[in-house]
Amino acid sequence: MKWDLEGVFPPADRRRLFEDVAYAVIAALPAFTMRGLRDVIQIIEKLPDERGITVLLTPEAMELRLPVTDWRSPYEPLETTRLWRRVELQALTLDDLPHLLQTARDAQKAALERCVHCGQLFPPGHVETIKGRPCCHGCAERHEGVVF
Repeated sequence: MKWDLEGVFPPADRRRLFEDVAYAVIAALPAFTMRGLRDVIQIIEKLPDERGITVLLTPEAMELRLPVTDWRSPYEPLETTRLWRRVELQALTLDDLPHLLQTARDAQKAALERCVHCGQLFPPGHVETIKGRPCCHGCAERHEGVVF
């Protein structure tokens, strides 16, 4: 799919390196949201049934971040990310980018845990180990008598 990015990035002859990398990241993702400031661009991959990877770009580096859930309290989840890999832009080639993005996706999928009761996959922070088996919060309440 070709994205209409006119006005989002400077013309190709005036882009900085990290803006070129952002443009290449966007071209490699099927769907995304993007936020930018002068020296920071955040690109979040949008997937139909799960949270995608986050790419944070600055003039110096690219960070690949994986989704996680932090709990401020037992009833207050906070969707956030954790650093998976940081690559200095001077060491990055655009040819490396698709492989890096796919490797980050693979790391995200490897971190998912399958609930023993419902069989759904959940990201870190949404599964408890109960009796030595992974169990999502909903099933822990329904089947194991856990109160969160």
